[in-house]
Amino acid sequence: MLKAGFSLIEMLLAIILTSILMIVIMAFYPKMQMDSLIFYQQYRLEESVNQVLSGLIKDIKRAGFIANQLTNLTKSPIVISNDKQCIMIRYDLYRRGEWREDKYNKSDSDIFVYRYYQKNIVYRLGIPNCKGRDWERLFDSNEIEVTRFKILLYSHFVAIDLSVRLKSNNFITYSTTHYVKTENI
Repeated sequence: MLKAGFSLIEMLLAIILTSILMIVIMAFYPKMQMDSLIFYQQYRLEESVNQVLSGLIKDIKRAGFIANQLTNLTKSPIVISNDKQCIMIRYDLYRRGEWREDKYNKSDSDIFVYRYYQKNIVYRLGIPNCKGRDWERLFDSNEIEVTRFKILLYSHFVAIDLSVRLKSNNFITYSTTHYVKTENI
């Protein structure tokens, strides 16, 4: 005669093995969840930095460009402040054959300024200095804190040294150094 089912010993053994397996899974699940969260936060921090740097790098690569009028190069295309925390970049954005500085119509200007200010990187268009108001913050001040921002100008490239940390978790940091070739200088 054939049996239809499991014996009591087989059922108890299956329950014990399943229980041990569940205890092991539940012990590792919180750590796995925390590791996933930290990985995600690190990824978001790196993506935020790369997004900010892409604009700065694009402007540095364009520095010095003047459409068809190389004799109009009257000012330095890249100026870095003495403390190495501010960079002013000039290039002919609208291909007019000159660099314009218009403090009243900033969107018509050909000067782009980035600087370190209050643990952030700020950006401004149109005025050729590192002071004043109306700066746009490039990082969310509630989320990211810039701990280092230095810019060095060499003969054919600019070095950007940047370090940031996540405010909600001081252990999540990101540091990078980019070397950008100046193509029009």
